[in-house]
Amino acid sequence: MKGKVAFVAGASRGIGRNIARGLAGAGAAVAVAARSEEEGRMPGTIHAVAERITSAGGRALAVACDVTSEASVEAAVAATVAEFGGIDILIANAGVMWLGPVES
Repeated sequence: MKGKVAFVAGASRGIGRNIARGLAGAGAAVAVAARSEEEGRMPGTIHAVAERITSAGGRALAVACDVTSEASVEAAVAATVAEFGGIDILIANAGVMWLGPVES
C-alpha cells in the first residue's frame, strides 16, 4: 500500500475507522472523511482518527464530508487531491439514514 492514497468515507468510527487505520498501517496515505468533526452522541471524530494515524507515523488528512451533499463530496475529494496528489482507493463506508416513507 506504500505510495497509495485512500479516501475512506464514514471513517470517524466503527468499521470505517478500522479500515482507515488498517490502510494507514499498511503504508497508504488516508483521507479520513465523515461528518463527525466534533464529538456527538456517539464517540469518534475524523480529527481523532487522523491524529491516531499520524501519531503512529502514518499520513492522514481529516476531511469533512457529508455524502448526501454533492458539493461536500466534491470539496472533500478536492482537498484530498490537493494534499496527496490523487486518490487510488475509495472506500464508500458512510451510512445514511433517511427518515420517512420510501416514496418520498
